[in-house]
Amino acid sequence: APVTARARATAPGAGDGSAGGTGKITWVYKDSFGSPTRENVKSAMGSVGVKSMDGSESNSAIDEAVNGANAECVARSKASGNQNPTCRLVSVGFVHTPGANGDWYTGANGTFDAAKWKAAYNASGIPNNTYSYQGANYKTSDAFSDGQTSINSLAAREMSKAPRAVVAIVLDQDEPPVDYDLTVSTQAGGLFTQAGSTDDVSDAITTSRGGSTISEDVTGTVTLHWTGLDGTTRTASKQFTQNNNTTKSVSFGYRDVDKSWKVWPAGSYYYDVTVGKQGHMKPRPAIWALRTRRNPGSPFRPRRRRSSPTWRASRSPPRPSRSLPAACIRRISPPSRTRPSISGCTTRST
Repeated sequence: APVTARARATAPGAGDGSAGGTGKITWVYKDSFGSPTRENVKSAMGSVGVKSMDGSESNSAIDEAVNGANAECVARSKASGNQNPTCRLVSVGFVHTPGANGDWYTGANGTFDAAKWKAAYNASGIPNNTYSYQGANYKTSDAFSDGQTSINSLAAREMSKAPRAVVAIVLDQDEPPVDYDLTVSTQAGGLFTQAGSTDDVSDAITTSRGGSTISEDVTGTVTLHWTGLDGTTRTASKQFTQNNNTTKSVSFGYRDVDKSWKVWPAGSYYYDVTVGKQGHMKPRPAIWALRTRRNPGSPFRPRRRRSSPTWRASRSPPRPSRSLPAACIRRISPPSRTRPSISGCTTRST
């Protein structure tokens, strides 16, 4: 519902006639009163019971305000790349006079200065309210795509031109922004120690809405691609949900990749992250998906743990008669000082 605030002044100013009362400033706001026309400005006034005298002075003040706001809306829209703007009337501030014969807008400005206009705007509650446009919530302080302009700044600029009889605020279909560009980055965060490790590996997924005030959760899929030293490949995927401006860690254990594994085999890995179009994200082609790929800084390699005792094999380990499964490629452990073996696997020398 429209929000109204009133400030009093005794000076009548110019207009189509006298309503026999004291002038007041009222602001009304609605996500859309319709297209920016004289009749819709009158309709906005009528939403709080104010009638227009429909004389030359009152209509001229309306036309000046709404036509100027509409022209600026079109210019802003085209400057931001939208060559087909659809502008709508969202707010009207006006001077009117309640009297014995009704509450009338006459076109008089009441000689109200900018301070009184600002006081009426702030008292209306408009700057503190939350509104909704195309399903996206916003406040009048939210910045447009240029990062500077807002509904509040438009109102402040027009109020600075007081005394005025009418102020109109007109926005295009992209104001305030109802969608945003989502970016996603990843940073491998798990421990790549050595073959035989049982530690989880994880990826830190960071989402950003690029400074937009539109906050929502997004859902995507992160896929771990593992490649063994012998070229064997495995993949594992997990779905994640997080806010569109945060960082979340997604972990994988070796059993997520292959349920038959007892530990991590030697190998390397990277991640893919896919986030489809959803919510208020900007439209993309139907097949669009956001993909990021990150190679590990160091692959799984068999090596001794620092806590293991130091030892040296007297000769190279025997070569197997056939290729060992990837899961059997582990660190060499010394069951004796004379003949090393590969723990956990049965081998046959050639």
